[in-house]
Amino acid sequence: MRSLVNGVPDGSLSPWDRGFLYGDGLCETLRTYHGRLFALEPH
Repeated sequence: MRSLVNGVPDGSLSPWDRGFLYGDGLCETLRTYHGRLFALEPH
């Protein structure tokens, strides 16, 4: 698994980071069928 902090690979995290303190975050998933993205344009 790879971790990114502000889009940069990093292993450190500030204890004052809002995501760390409050669990804020962003996760995006895209559905695939047989290895092809489904409905990418409407997304």
